[in-house]
Amino acid sequence: TQLLSKLKSLIDQYKDEDLSITFCGHSLGATLSVVSAFDVAENLTTDIPISAIVFGCPKVGNKAFKDRFDSYPNVKVLHTRNTIDLIPHYPTGLMGYVNIGTELEIDTRKSSYLKDSKKPK
Repeated sequence: TQLLSKLKSLIDQYKDEDLSITFCGHSLGATLSVVSAFDVAENLTTDIPISAIVFGCPKVGNKAFKDRFDSYPNVKVLHTRNTIDLIPHYPTGLMGYVNIGTELEIDTRKSSYLKDSKKPK
């Protein structure tokens, strides 16, 4: 509720501006970003574009959550994940969890610029 209260005051303060809200996070922080974006759409506004740009995000919810999330046309998620990162595969689909948003998959093994942290050379 603290986040929603602060965002509401900022939205009111800048009501004449072209506003958007962006959340960003990695791993657990990515999960919080997705949930926060949903919370803002669900409880505060559907008039402002809301985005979550996340990296290495675990699966956040089940199909019902995804369907509800997708019902907000003003909310978008870009999930960047490394092919060799296991975290985005959990919790598994066997437990009912699904991916949310648009996925951008990168493979550090195939890039001359992006390197595996375990094999930096």
